[in-house]
Formats: sequence, structure tokens, C-alpha cells
Amino acid sequence: MYPATNKLMMWAGLAGALLFFVGLVIAGFFPPPSPSLGAAEIAAIYQANTTNIRIGTLIVMISGVFALAPVPVIAGFVRRLEDPEMPVMSQLVLLGGLINVLVFIFPGLLFIITSYRPDRPADITLLMNDFSWFITVLAWPGAFVQCLATAIPILRNPTQDLLPRWMAYFNLWAALLFLPSCLMPFFKNGPFAWNGLFAFWIPGTLFFAWYIVMLVVINQAIDRDAAQRAGK
Repeated sequence: MYPATNKLMMWAGLAGALLFFVGLVIAGFFPPPSPSLGAAEIAAIYQANTTNIRIGTLIVMISGVFALAPVPVIAGFVRRLEDPEMPVMSQLVLLGGLINVLVFIFPGLLFIITSYRPDRPADITLLMNDFSWFITVLAWPGAFVQCLATAIPILRNPTQDLLPRWMAYFNLWAALLFLPSCLMPFFKNGPFAWNGLFAFWIPGTLFFAWYIVMLVVINQAIDRDAAQRAGK
């Protein structure tokens, strides 16, 4: 076990989350443009801010490199709570984390493609913009699986002291709070639109908070584990 390396990987995850939001700010996409805007209005945004959109969404795409780092560390701790012959949940943590990283990479890539030819017909730009925001906001299944797979082994082992029980409940609540965004396809205004409270602001805040909580809890677990190993 390499405590310093594992801690660095956890910090990299938080850096990835920060870069994701910084990229959106630079692109002028924080807060997101309203989905009720028409083709001409959306095309005008890309034409007026082409360079910022390219730079900002490139940062969004790059953030995925950092977001991948904490996934194997978390999976490693979850695996220690499982049957070593069938570590199903830790594998789901890995798979969910890998899928979740695509939420960093694909939206940035799609926004870059959309801004690559800002003079294309406005209807095509509108379609690409819709595609980009749906991938950004609605792509919750990876995070949902990752949160559940982290919580279940903790709850199955009430006597373990590796990871705190409240962390399991935090991950369960996180998983549930991603679900209201499923209503996003039915709204262009209001709290369920892609720039609304339940589709963007609550999941976005939770997304960032998850990286902070996991950073603190896993780093504490790394310290406890290192101290126990040193005492043997």
C-alpha cells in the first residue's frame, strides 16, 4: 500500500471536479443557457464566444483525466469489505466510475465539436447544443451505480471500522438525488429543465460535494490503515 500515492489520487479527483466547473465558467456555460432558447439565439452564443467555448470545454474534457484517479482507490477499500472470491461491488465501483468519467470527457468533446464550425446552420448548432447538454446533465447512471456499490458493502458489515456507516447513507442519498433529472426531457423551463434546480443545481452541488466527502473519508481511512500496519 502506498498512502501518499493514494491520497494524491483522491486529491486529483477533487481537482477534476474543480476543473469541470472552471471549464464551464470559462465557456460561459455556468449557469447553462436556457433550453427554451431558439436556434438563432443558441447559434449567436457560439458565434460570439467561440474561443472561450473552445478553451473552456477543452478544460472540461481534460478534467476527466483527473476524475478517473480516485476510482481505483475507492474500489480498493470497498473490496476489503467483500468476499475476496466474489468482489462484485468493488468491480461495480470501478465500472460505474469509468462510466462516470465519460460524463467529463464526452460533454467537453461535444461542445468543442459544436463550436468548431460556429457558422454552420443554426438548426444544426441547436441540435448539437441539445446533445451536449443532455450528455452533461442526464448521464447519471454511472454515478448512481458507483454510489450504490460503495454503500452496500458498508451496510452489510455493521461491525467494520474501515469506512464510516454514515458514508453509506450519504452515497445512498446521492444516488437518489440524481434521479429527478430523468424528468429533464419533458421540460424546457422550470426546476426540471437542464438549467433547473432538480436537474442541474442540486445534482451539480452534490457532484462536487461527493468528491469532497470521499476525499476526506478515504484519506482518513488511508491514515488509519497506515497506522495499523505500522503498529503490527
